[in-house]
Amino acid sequence: MAKRIYSFKTLDDPINFGRLYLGEPIGQVMRSNSDYIDWCIKNFKPFKLYKKLFKQFKQIKQEKLNGI
Repeated sequence: MAKRIYSFKTLDDPINFGRLYLGEPIGQVMRSNSDYIDWCIKNFKPFKLYKKLFKQFKQIKQEKLNGI
């Protein structure tokens, strides 16, 4: 049985696992609940962000910290 990998390339890619955010664009979840994305990165091994999207995520988190 092949392992599933949940990889995302763009902010518009829909989340294709779980219940809470299923079908929502990952960019929207990054903005509304960045802690959830952090948790996925650190704890959910099949979860992958492509390099460009990971950089965008870091920028979104920084903007939230700066109150933008």
